[in-house]
Amino acid sequence: MDHLCKYINTTIGAGIHYGTGSGEYPAGPAVVSCDSDWAGDTEFFYSRGGCLVEAWGGLVSWSSFKIKSVMASSLESEYAAASTAVRLALWFRHLLADMGYG
Repeated sequence: MDHLCKYINTTIGAGIHYGTGSGEYPAGPAVVSCDSDWAGDTEFFYSRGGCLVEAWGGLVSWSSFKIKSVMASSLESEYAAASTAVRLALWFRHLLADMGYG
């Protein structure tokens, strides 16, 4: 119990702060980013992709995934990661609409 209280006391300022947009990056209701690598798996040459969703300047969701088909170029792996990011963005948009954010 002492360790828990000490941890809470020393990390009181840490956390995700929403609504702190810095003007350098977009900080709207939902900002979705994605990236991928091309054939990063040296055994089977699968590509990996990743997506993250930020809402009002704070991270709310992230994912990393293996793209199961072999890509012929880095552009194809970027498209595969972008298609996953678009599906995630549409889902998050509907979630925000259900919560009343238009």
